[in-house]
Amino acid sequence: MVTFSFNTNHPVQTHAAPPPAVSKRGPVLYLQVLEWASFDVPFQIPKKAQRIPELLTRGEVGRIVSACKNPKHQMLLMTCYGCGLRVSEVVALKVRHIDGERRLLRVDQDKGAKDRQVIISAALLQRLRHYWRL
Repeated sequence: MVTFSFNTNHPVQTHAAPPPAVSKRGPVLYLQVLEWASFDVPFQIPKKAQRIPELLTRGEVGRIVSACKNPKHQMLLMTCYGCGLRVSEVVALKVRHIDGERRLLRVDQDKGAKDRQVIISAALLQRLRHYWRL
C-alpha cells in the first residue's frame, strides 16, 4: 500500500500522485526536478521470487560422487549431500561432531550463529567409518 503526505508550505497545494511503481530514484525527481518541498512516500520493494532448486536423481548424485577420484573429496560430497549441509559446514566438521550411537551429526555455528544436529544415514555412517580406516 502506498501512502502520500505532502508539505503544505509548498506553493502548489495539489499534486498528481506519483505512479504506483516509484523507483529508488523517485525522491530525486520529486524533490529536485519538480521542486517539491518534501516527499514522504513509504513504499515497499517487492521481494524476488524464490525458486526451489531441482533435485538430483540418485544416478546423477552417484555420477557426481564417482567423478571425484580423491576419496576425501568423495566423502565431503557424500556428507554434504547426505546430511544437507553447506560447504562451509562440511569443511568445518570434526570427528568429535559425529555421534555414531544416535546417528547424529552436530553442526556448530551454522547460518545465523546457531548450533544444530542433523541425522546421518546408516549407510553414510558406515562409509565414514570405512574412510577413517584408510
